[in-house]
Amino acid sequence: MFQKINLSLEDLDYFKLKGKIVFDLPTFKEYSIKDLDYLNEKLYKKVKFTNKPFANITEILYPGASPHTDKWPTAINFYFDIGDDETFFWKEHQPTISFKKKLTIYNKDTLDQVSSFKANKGDCYLINVGQCIHSVKMYTPNTTRKILRLFWFNRSFDQVLNDLNTL
Repeated sequence: MFQKINLSLEDLDYFKLKGKIVFDLPTFKEYSIKDLDYLNEKLYKKVKFTNKPFANITEILYPGASPHTDKWPTAINFYFDIGDDETFFWKEHQPTISFKKKLTIYNKDTLDQVSSFKANKGDCYLINVGQCIHSVKMYTPNTTRKILRLFWFNRSFDQVLNDLNTL
């Protein structure tokens, strides 16, 4: 489902990375990477991947993101700004699904919570975002969760975990 990983990316400059908006929902926004050379220079001094990931900046605004799965199966989230937010994981007890381009959205009333975690600023988590239904609850009004997401369209959670080689 998820695993905290030992990868420090705290020297990354969020504003050098945040590009143009590419996906826009009221509380969930994705941005392109403005300076990919800068990201690659910083990232590959810290970690090596056999299969290089795609990347984006994601912002989640209060009150958070409803239960969903992503289009890609696996992601590493680096948390620039996290607040007192919590990520929850769910399993369906009654299927009800709607689609929003890159996301599959679930009705919370048809789900049972199975796990959760609270990340800290600077943490990195590997998450099975394509198969595991997850949501974000933000407890503080007028806050934004800021994340660098590294993701793969063709790599499973275990493949990325086994491939991860921090320097």
